[in-house]
Amino acid sequence: GAWVEHVNKVDVEAKIEDVGMGMSFNHVTISSDEVPSCGEALVCVCGTSAGGGIIRLFDASSMKEIYQLSGHSAQVNACAFSQECDLLASCSDDCSLRLWKPPDYDNANRVVRGKGACLTVMRGSMHGYKFGHSEAVTQCDFTPDGVSLISASDDTTVKIWDHRTGQVRRTLVAHKAWLTCMAVSPFNGLLLSG
Repeated sequence: GAWVEHVNKVDVEAKIEDVGMGMSFNHVTISSDEVPSCGEALVCVCGTSAGGGIIRLFDASSMKEIYQLSGHSAQVNACAFSQECDLLASCSDDCSLRLWKPPDYDNANRVVRGKGACLTVMRGSMHGYKFGHSEAVTQCDFTPDGVSLISASDDTTVKIWDHRTGQVRRTLVAHKAWLTCMAVSPFNGLLLSG
């Protein structure tokens, strides 16, 4: 099935406030289906007022925070679940993208049984990878076939990555200003950026 991204921020923010978190954030993503290691849909919140480099995962049913992923050295700007919901990508002001395995979560007992882990870091040029982004990475998304990860950046480029190796497959240069949004159609792979 297709994934749902950029759900109504006001509704999710209200639910998070209802459970006492009271934080602001700049991006929210919800898995379209059960995350295989969790047996439950997850909500991913990033760019929060409480720890900009942290990704927070919530149980979609209860809206209770179940896990935090950390590794970015600056604010996380966006996250995206893969089509199968078994991987999570994140992008950051630190010019990098990270690929994560979500934690093993026992939804029946509401207990985390196994840790989430960073599988791959796609580094920016400031980290020594000359083909990476040179400025903040603002958006990321998987291609519908799950083979590639696409990113948009303040450096005015869109990059297509092999998320298994962390290498750039292609760089698209067509913009003259920062890229603040990007979307990939789950039906035909059409890429829009702006």
